[in-house]
Amino acid sequence: MDLSKDFDVLRTLVRREFRIRYKDSFLGVLWVFGAPLLMIATYSFFMFGIVRSLGNGFQGLADLGGLWVCLGLWQWLNESTNRAGSAFHDNAALVKRTPLKLILLPLSNVVVSSVGFVLPLSISCVLMLAIGVGPWSFVGLGIGFVSIMPWFVGLALFASVVGTFLRDAKYAMPLCFNVGLFLSPILYSSEEAPVPLKALMYLNPLGYHFEFLKAAIGGREGDVTSLAVASLAGIAFMFASARLFTSRCGEFADVV
Repeated sequence: MDLSKDFDVLRTLVRREFRIRYKDSFLGVLWVFGAPLLMIATYSFFMFGIVRSLGNGFQGLADLGGLWVCLGLWQWLNESTNRAGSAFHDNAALVKRTPLKLILLPLSNVVVSSVGFVLPLSISCVLMLAIGVGPWSFVGLGIGFVSIMPWFVGLALFASVVGTFLRDAKYAMPLCFNVGLFLSPILYSSEEAPVPLKALMYLNPLGYHFEFLKAAIGGREGDVTSLAVASLAGIAFMFASARLFTSRCGEFADVV
């Protein structure tokens, strides 16, 4: 396996995706930051301007930082998964006419969609510095971020297979993510969730990642055991999705 060649191809696909995605748009790549920020600002106003007031002092900054990071991650996951679902139909000519390592296409969507997360992450780090949390909180933030990445890769690969063979998936996936947002401890913690939703939230493995990230941003100790279990589940899902992708990718050129 020539990893340097694969990396060069992935880099080319990322540049190509950027160019195609925002071609003929007036604001161009600014949409990479604009769309996530608009979504985050809307939910922030809803949560802390309408549903409940922002906490005072450091706690308020921690709540805001946690919300921004988790919403930014959710937007990244939503966009990368949805775009991966249509990656092969959108690039049918590329799939049919070039000896491309097909797994790089959905992975390029994960990379491109990550750019919108940079700004909310940076702002949250500034808020953490303002709060005065210790260096271990930044370590916890890094651990929470890295541990959730297998879910991003696994969902992109899984969605690319499902979306290739089932065209209706591109309509179903956004709906699933809209529902999933309210079944994840992003806008509120699992303790604050309405009773009917609590059981569903505890079954959501991504929720343990989000709660660990919120704890790290607030300078609190997260639930390491639950995070480890959720991380192992994410790694298992990633490998299962990769195996599914490998077993079916030979049919993609005929389907698209």
